[in-house]
Amino acid sequence: YSFCTLLFTTERHTTKIMDPNQDQEDAASWGDWDENEEDCEQSKCFLSDQLFGSVDEAIESSEKLGLQFRKAIKGKSTYDKMKIVNFIRSKAAEKESPESINKMVEETQWNDDKYLTPVLENDPLLFSLDEDSDDGEEEATISALRAENELLRARLRDYLDQEQVEPEPKNVPTVKEEDDRLFFSGYGHFDIHETMLKDIPRTAHYRTALSENPTLVEGANVLDLGCGTGILSMFAATGGASKVVGVDASERVAQFATENVKRNELTKTVKIINSKIEDVNNPFGEGEKADILVSEWMGYCLLFESMLYSVIDARDTLLKPGGAILPDIARMFAAGIRYQGTDLQFWDKVWGYDMTSIRDEVKKQSLKTAVVSDVSGSEVITSTSTIQTFDLATVTKDEVPFTSDFTLRPFHGTETVSAIVLWFDTEFSPRFCKDRSVTLSTSPYEKPTHWHQTYLLLDVPVTISKGSQSEEGEIGSEARPATHLSCTISIVKCQSHHRDLDISLTVTPFCGKVAGVPQTRSYIL
Repeated sequence: YSFCTLLFTTERHTTKIMDPNQDQEDAASWGDWDENEEDCEQSKCFLSDQLFGSVDEAIESSEKLGLQFRKAIKGKSTYDKMKIVNFIRSKAAEKESPESINKMVEETQWNDDKYLTPVLENDPLLFSLDEDSDDGEEEATISALRAENELLRARLRDYLDQEQVEPEPKNVPTVKEEDDRLFFSGYGHFDIHETMLKDIPRTAHYRTALSENPTLVEGANVLDLGCGTGILSMFAATGGASKVVGVDASERVAQFATENVKRNELTKTVKIINSKIEDVNNPFGEGEKADILVSEWMGYCLLFESMLYSVIDARDTLLKPGGAILPDIARMFAAGIRYQGTDLQFWDKVWGYDMTSIRDEVKKQSLKTAVVSDVSGSEVITSTSTIQTFDLATVTKDEVPFTSDFTLRPFHGTETVSAIVLWFDTEFSPRFCKDRSVTLSTSPYEKPTHWHQTYLLLDVPVTISKGSQSEEGEIGSEARPATHLSCTISIVKCQSHHRDLDISLTVTPFCGKVAGVPQTRSYIL
């Protein structure tokens, strides 16, 4: 039970919060609180500075000036009504006309959490809002609130008489549940969807796979996992799919995906479901399964956000045997990069000034956390190694975390490796995309994507040389460059926050067959 006790005024349905640490004399005075106290605050018209003695009069005055307020809030929840009130007040302050405000409200421009912040302090109109109900429901609500108020006041007195209060653990979300809540709510903001939609390699490759493979798509049932704005669902519908079901766990984005489908006249083909995929049953109807499972599930370093586990769940429960998965192959790669390919070099000289103190601090953090950044192919100074391949048609959950050994060799001359860079490709292979197969790459040699690349900074940079033959000095030093690097990487789901990754990297320099001193670091992503 919360340490802040809530007291409700039943006549106005407003909330007062009392801190139990405040002076007990002040708390005791609550016993004299007048529950029949009248609200003497005046209500301000939406469209003028005129004040009225009641909320109804203020609304009536606004509607006479052309504002369709009652129509705007009809059937809305209390929170939506609050957004509408604050939205209208903000637009009225910007001198928008009633007609313009009505149009913006109709377009749901008010549906942003920033409009939960009151424009007017102690706005009586906000206090008057309630869910739409009839008189019987209203009376029941008031009676329930009165009873709850008496109970809460009694609990407050009990609290003040106690030296300690044991918190009630009921309804406390687990770390996993809280991670999921933050994850899905994050995708309710449009900036991240704008970033993904503007990612031309990403969006164009999915469009090609769905719209230029009629042998696969025409007449098919398509399941779009994590549909977001609905763009892949609409690609599939345009490509000739018979039925398309888009699933997204973010309530807000699912609402707008539904509206996008409606405005593009695709409702006969596309249906949007707001749910976690693990909770979806028979989305195409009893006995029907998906012919195609499409998902843009990849995160930074491929596995960040752990959506691959949901893809596997959907494949095993909702996809027909032998059904297609798009994309169906994912590969991860590693290579060595020079210091200039990291973000540290920025701090060496900033507009001509030495800022290496910040560089050194950034380096400390980069030795703990994998860095997501754009790396140019010109900064890659070693061979590239494939460190993992996932076949989405067969991979199991137990096979997602992995450990891989790989070797990196210098291209030419003598260079110093400061970090190991990771990236991935996903393939829409000819196995399913027989008409037109494509590969989406996040390589530093290709056009940048919103996934960037991920690099792991080495504690001690390693010098490498293709023709090194020195036998003196420490292997990997300038005096005795390594001929190659023998590396081991492990990438697993973080135990404390399951959407994150724990990464371990060991790099051992070799000069011929002679091994130098290995260095091992762990990173979080």
